[in-house]
Amino acid sequence: METISHSRLARHLNAFAAIRKGCKHYDVPLWQAVPAVLWLYGAKQFSLKEIVGYGLYVPSLRAQKPVLISKHGSLAKLKALNPPGSAWRTSDKIEFYKHCIESGLPVPRLVAVFSQGKLHDSSFATFEAREDARQWLDDELPTDFVVKDAKGAYARGFEVFSRSGEAIAHKGGNTFDLDGFIDRVCSNPSRGRVIQERLFDHPKLCALSGLQGLQTMRVNTLLSESSVVEVLYYFVKLVRQGHLTDNFAMGTSGNMIAFGDRDTGILKGAARLHPCGSGLDVIETHPESDNVIKGFEVPYWQEAIDLAKRAHLSFPEVKSLAWDIAISEDGPRLLEANASWDPPPYFSDIMTAENWRRIFA
Repeated sequence: METISHSRLARHLNAFAAIRKGCKHYDVPLWQAVPAVLWLYGAKQFSLKEIVGYGLYVPSLRAQKPVLISKHGSLAKLKALNPPGSAWRTSDKIEFYKHCIESGLPVPRLVAVFSQGKLHDSSFATFEAREDARQWLDDELPTDFVVKDAKGAYARGFEVFSRSGEAIAHKGGNTFDLDGFIDRVCSNPSRGRVIQERLFDHPKLCALSGLQGLQTMRVNTLLSESSVVEVLYYFVKLVRQGHLTDNFAMGTSGNMIAFGDRDTGILKGAARLHPCGSGLDVIETHPESDNVIKGFEVPYWQEAIDLAKRAHLSFPEVKSLAWDIAISEDGPRLLEANASWDPPPYFSDIMTAENWRRIFA
């Protein structure tokens, strides 16, 4: 208990230091900011990370939000659209990929899955003997591939590997042979894992950021009672150097959110955590590549939008989904769908005022 108490105290002290720094930058008196923080934290159920990251203690920043709602509150609202139990085919990546493949939806090439204590091939047939699994992986593993937790979120349980012959190198630094890799994947019988090819960005996205990786497009959709799919918003996650995933984490990861016009694939700019540590800063040029973000046309933008709309019709039991889509050189591929998604408070006009109100008000 003592360790937990010290950890919580450290978080509060760090948050207070960040708020003091932010108050100085935004010219907000500390005596005015502290009551706002207490109200947001207590009555409105915002986390300290949200309060600091979005600069919600700053009146001018708080006033820009079309609906003042925390992640805790937004997830409660989404339960009205997506009742518990309705999203079982999206909450488990093994079930998700299986359903997508059966529905003819494009996903990264599946190599194998580990489920219920056993390895299965890409057709979900079970390997009864370890040697059979070993031979399959020897034949099927590509040069670059990833392993994902079946129920992982926010990039938890995501690992990147590269292969040369029987030597399998983990991006964390360790190298395994095929038997060692199988042992790693199967180390926890209750933990489902997915092994699939690693996708890379379309060359235009690579050039924008100046790095080789995967910067996904997020498309949020809403399914009506008449089976019409509406796109609520979209954005592209831009990755900074040294990051294997594009998780934004309210800007604390260093990654950015690039937003565009709702009716085109033309980007307006990108949001990042302000250098003062509070609030979001809008930039028009990539800070590392110096390439211009504003006016950049996202490749396969319309195809990605159409794919999200088509895919949602294959999951009619869930009314609102946030799709993560890879924009590769060969076109868009579905990576995952999220029934519990964070509202996009980065920009007030990223979603129409009507949709803000009907979903979160």
